[in-house]
Amino acid sequence: MNEKQINHFVDSYMRTYIFAFKEVNQVIEQVTLDGKNISVEQFFSFTRTYEKRRNECNRTF
Repeated sequence: MNEKQINHFVDSYMRTYIFAFKEVNQVIEQVTLDGKNISVEQFFSFTRTYEKRRNECNRTF
């Protein structure tokens, strides 16, 4: 790839990433915890914790 193609690829990737992040952020802004909005970081932390605990509960011994 030449420099122009690389710059086009990087620019396209950045625009796509920013668009997707804005969309996700708008959805997360609608989530509340005890009547308060949560941050993106909190949302993903809660999601990760939930998935981990759900997987632990689904284990069979």
